[in-house]
Amino acid sequence: MKPEVHYRQIDYQERQTIAFGVEQGQSMRAIGRLLGRSPSTISREIERSAPGNPYSCRCAQKCFERRRRFGRPGPKPVLNNALFDSITELLLQHWSPQQVAAHLAKLHPHEAAMRASHETTKRGAAPRAHCLLASGAGVSSATTRTSSRSWDWDPTRDEAGAGFTITPPRASRPMAS
Repeated sequence: MKPEVHYRQIDYQERQTIAFGVEQGQSMRAIGRLLGRSPSTISREIERSAPGNPYSCRCAQKCFERRRRFGRPGPKPVLNNALFDSITELLLQHWSPQQVAAHLAKLHPHEAAMRASHETTKRGAAPRAHCLLASGAGVSSATTRTSSRSWDWDPTRDEAGAGFTITPPRASRPMAS
């Protein structure tokens, strides 16, 4: 049985070794053997970082850093943008992240910038909404949540809510003493 192999990205020292090997005229297989990497990995690294030019470890590292920085989308709910404010407002009304995601998808079906998954909702705005709730901001001190959940599961319904019926939470009532 083969041992489980985990991918690791090529680091600067390996790029230096690749540059030295290319400069010495070594084959992709020889360089790969030296680094414990597949020859196709070496070939892709050279072609990706220096297409048609001599391979340079410095240029290859800069290309890698640029791809890494700009190859990922930025966070959607950034503090005080419209999406963040919408998510925070709904969370302050005790909506679940799943409800918020489905509601935004329904409100903005053709506007991807105004939608967020429930995971993004949890990571992005939920901590801020939790702090606001804890401090009492945006919530009347005479009201409290009356239900432990504000969503209902409906297995026959399979739209954007994937079985969740999206209903706003019940109106808050004053706490009984």
